[in-house]
Amino acid sequence: MTVLHITNGDNAVDLLREARDVHGDIIAWRDVLYEGPVPANFDLDALSQQRIQYLCNTYGHEHGVIAKDFIDRDTCLKHYQNYSEIVLWFEHDLYDQLQLLQILAWFAACEPTTIQNKLTLICINKHAEVTPFLGLGQLSSPQINALLSTGKIVGRDVLELARQAWQAFTSDKPQDLVTLLQTADLAVMPFLKNALLRHLSEFPDKENGLSFTEHFILQQVEVGNEYASTIFTDLPEYEADYYMGLGDVGFWQILNGLIATDAPLLMWQESSDIPHDMFASQGHVLQLTQLAKDILAGNSIWQQHHQYNRWHGGTHVNNNNLWLWDAKQQLLLRN
Repeated sequence: MTVLHITNGDNAVDLLREARDVHGDIIAWRDVLYEGPVPANFDLDALSQQRIQYLCNTYGHEHGVIAKDFIDRDTCLKHYQNYSEIVLWFEHDLYDQLQLLQILAWFAACEPTTIQNKLTLICINKHAEVTPFLGLGQLSSPQINALLSTGKIVGRDVLELARQAWQAFTSDKPQDLVTLLQTADLAVMPFLKNALLRHLSEFPDKENGLSFTEHFILQQVEVGNEYASTIFTDLPEYEADYYMGLGDVGFWQILNGLIATDAPLLMWQESSDIPHDMFASQGHVLQLTQLAKDILAGNSIWQQHHQYNRWHGGTHVNNNNLWLWDAKQQLLLRN
């Protein structure tokens, strides 16, 4: 029997493979769960099919490649009893915490005797030698080796909290997540509260209809930070402890959603040469539309002009099912 290591992506996988003291099989959990539908009551296989379809439709990935990745990942997880230990390597951000919830919730449904003392969690939000710390991919092989001694056995209390939190995240009643934050003891997963608050902040805000990230982008352009690449690199510092872990592809999707929409809030200054990704945007200047200026001034709400249509976990939010985030009260309001 050997050890199974599960982590958040390819960079972390490469580092684990290079680390001298990390032995066993290594798989990446690559799904971006804060995007697209994550409906409740789907088993692992059914949810994977849903996520494969979403990722292929949204990003143009080749279906066969993505499907194989998910099938291989899920098959490895289902054979967990072949391993003497499963080590989970994750971070504090929303991207990682949602992946961790999915994995732990799946294990919570397993027979307790088959997983007792088998799961170990390594999860950090900072590193003394790396500032600012954004993720495991910044670490060196010796630093990865040193983290092995920080792992903690995952107890039933952690599994139960993950089960409840995953159920709330995938619910079509998003206030279930607010209730969880208000009533559950989250201490056993110390980074979960901030991650879930960051998830909720991506719902349309009740004051202007913008997500946290959309509002940040528009504010940056308003004050003269007009380049997509610099806005993207400035975002983590602005988020601070409420770090989403947003990659450049996801950021580009959000940015493009402010431009290529029925009620644009941004435009490229040189419309004759529109960049198609973050790298092509170098030197291209963003500017606000008049509607964006009205929204930032507090004179309008985006959904009054815009057909909203997004999934937030298990909730399909649109103009007929519009949930707004009250950041001050930390509540979701049905419009």
